[in-house]
Amino acid sequence: MAAGDLMVVVAERPSTLQITVRANAASGSLQAKLQIEPLNHVSVQQSATQDGDARPSLQRSMAATVPPEDLLLMAHVARRGDVFQKLGDWIGGPDAPAPIEGLQFTGSFIDGLFVEQRVLIAGDAQWTPWRPGHEFAGSRGHARSLTGFHVRLTGPLASRYRLAVEALFLGTTVIRKSGANLEFRSGAGIDPLIGVKIKLESIALRSRSVGPAAEESAMPKSALSTLNHERTRSGVRVFRASRDRVSTSA
Repeated sequence: MAAGDLMVVVAERPSTLQITVRANAASGSLQAKLQIEPLNHVSVQQSATQDGDARPSLQRSMAATVPPEDLLLMAHVARRGDVFQKLGDWIGGPDAPAPIEGLQFTGSFIDGLFVEQRVLIAGDAQWTPWRPGHEFAGSRGHARSLTGFHVRLTGPLASRYRLAVEALFLGTTVIRKSGANLEFRSGAGIDPLIGVKIKLESIALRSRSVGPAAEESAMPKSALSTLNHERTRSGVRVFRASRDRVSTSA
């Protein structure tokens, strides 16, 4: 680079930048003035001051990214055609069951995060090949419903997200699973999929929203009010039921 040149560096993941100065000639000078200006709103110095290290701050920032609002789930539904819903909403389901013949994701994906899927089609013994989420998996115009589907997250950011999926097959109750690699099949192997709901969640956001206070609140306040507690030297709280609240039977 010559004097006065500018360079923009874009980091897709937490990284370090190493700069080396070399003379143009054997007797050249190594004196150089280099100015680095961060283009983001929060400077590296601010991140380091707040979090102790800029790299963990960047990782937390990336993990907190929420799915784009235009990311939709599309299902090809018998007698209805292609039905689009935002992530987290039912297509079919308990209130409007209908045979589903294919699945596809549409809209924007998060950089570094990918969804793949494969399906079981009625009458076939084998899964279809894995396909990217934005490609259709299933059948059209053949009245062949899905009897199973399998979705998974891949890519550098896959460990920072999870899928929360609910599926309903004919003659069964709703099946709920969460994780990065989820498979659903009808119990008998022939019952059609009649409802599906898929949600993409940030693990970092969920872990911050569930803390000690949330865990305690899972116990009814009325129950907590009947307990006396004390803190031991080790910091563990011991709960004892009040004697006047304990009933015995002969």
